[in-house]
Amino acid sequence: SLEILNPNIQLSSQIKNQTQTNLENLIIKNLAPQVETTVSSNDDKWKALLNKQPIVIDADTFKGLLECKVYFTHDAVSVDCDITLQVALKNGFPLPIEFDQLLVYFNLKEYDDLANVTDVEKLKFSPNEQRILTFNFTPRGDHVQRTLEITSVSLIYGKINQTHIDFQWRTSLQPNPSFQQGPLTPKWQIKAGHILWENLPIRRKTNVIMRAAEVQLTVEHQLPVLLYESYSIKIHIKNCE
Repeated sequence: SLEILNPNIQLSSQIKNQTQTNLENLIIKNLAPQVETTVSSNDDKWKALLNKQPIVIDADTFKGLLECKVYFTHDAVSVDCDITLQVALKNGFPLPIEFDQLLVYFNLKEYDDLANVTDVEKLKFSPNEQRILTFNFTPRGDHVQRTLEITSVSLIYGKINQTHIDFQWRTSLQPNPSFQQGPLTPKWQIKAGHILWENLPIRRKTNVIMRAAEVQLTVEHQLPVLLYESYSIKIHIKNCE
């Protein structure tokens, strides 16, 4: 079970390292763990796992082993500006690990391909390493007055067209109501060069709003000579679009 790899579980490093090695052999190298020949039922189960299939795991239950936080830098974005999304990942596996893909899913499906990572170099983690990945993309013009929300995040271990593990986050992406929102990495949240994970905020929604009109307004007038005298005022409106 992957639960024994959790840093909060008191087991020897030898057992944890061997468990992760077995996982790598199964998913990456397509090698089933060695079992006694008399235990045919377990052997059949391992062989079944080697068939091309996804193994979906609720990563919300793996707090401490593998964690994810998402953060839109603004709660509202003008339709003519870029949306900035930051995805923070924290690895608690005892040995270095390399994931294959990071996939972010939204309630508006047009954005599903805009915050994905397929470069494995960005998904290599050392033990206890955490990383922030930043994505920038432009909202669609027909999405004004709509809310963009992250529905789930998937971190894929293994090749997508082979047997692989799909670590999925859903409920843990909800923000903590008592946490005061702020920039993702202000100086007071950094200790000894490392970002404090518990201080990273969560914002899974942002609103797309109408852009501000590019209009220049000037006024010309001359003060009257007499008290209560009427006088003209010229208002110039220039379209700067």
